[in-house]
Amino acid sequence: MANDEQAGLESIVETAVDGIITINEQGVVESFNLAAELLFGYAADEVIGHNVSMLMPAPDRHQHDNYLANYLATGEKRIIGIGREVTGLRQDGSTFPMRLSVGEFWFGEQRRFTGIVHDLTEPKRAEERALQAERLAAIGQMMTVLTHESRNLLQICRANLEILEMEIADRPAALECASRIQTAQDKLTHLFRDFTNRKDPILLA
Repeated sequence: MANDEQAGLESIVETAVDGIITINEQGVVESFNLAAELLFGYAADEVIGHNVSMLMPAPDRHQHDNYLANYLATGEKRIIGIGREVTGLRQDGSTFPMRLSVGEFWFGEQRRFTGIVHDLTEPKRAEERALQAERLAAIGQMMTVLTHESRNLLQICRANLEILEMEIADRPAALECASRIQTAQDKLTHLFRDFTNRKDPILLA
């Protein structure tokens, strides 16, 4: 490959938005672009020459070499040429979700693997926010229906309680009990009214 072509290829890799990592058949990192440095928090020279499993949390870290050896022996693919969602491990010990696509190529007689890492942190957060909004909307709708039905039932109770008070007009003790019931119902009615008048997002969903 001409020097200009080589320089152009290296420029593409270094300016790529996604992390690009190449490893050999032993799983040792041979290249680590700038985006990968930003994603994992390592400088390239801290990773190159080390096993790529250092970028994986357990149990993937301990299974990687076995998977690679199994692929080289049998050709059975679990991620190479397929891609899947996995978890990455940063230098500071924190983890993040990522989409890993792995390709295989030959450099002369030597086999190499290229991993393209796409950070899924923001998409996952957006997905969680959307799910949370859906849950809040569902709760809001349920509470609106519950409040409406409860107020209707309270009105029925109030009407029947007024009839009962007329029937027991000559029984002071019974009237006192009815009055306490009415007071409790009035408080409950006010609570429902206050609830439906609130401006919380849950009620506006």
